[in-house]
Amino acid sequence: MNWVKIVAGVAIALGIVFGSKLYNKSQTAGEVKKNLLAVCAEDTECTGAVKKHFDLCFDAHYNLGSRRRSGNLDGSQFTHCINEKAGEPYLALHNGGMN
Repeated sequence: MNWVKIVAGVAIALGIVFGSKLYNKSQTAGEVKKNLLAVCAEDTECTGAVKKHFDLCFDAHYNLGSRRRSGNLDGSQFTHCINEKAGEPYLALHNGGMN
């Protein structure tokens, strides 16, 4: 019976860690999307490109991290993905931020 408690404890711990990583990914996605839509506010085509391609590009370029590292988004590859899929260079990184 002890092994059942150990397995259950490990499963709970893994669930908490993985759940936390997914929560952080969701929070990051929401913040990034909100910021991109604000940048594109006056350009309906840019806004449409972000809305259409955001999820696919975000998922492709977000890394959940490891045990010791938090998740991160490869911003240059992410913006390149949206621009490539949209067929227009709507987004660019300048001085560490998106424009």
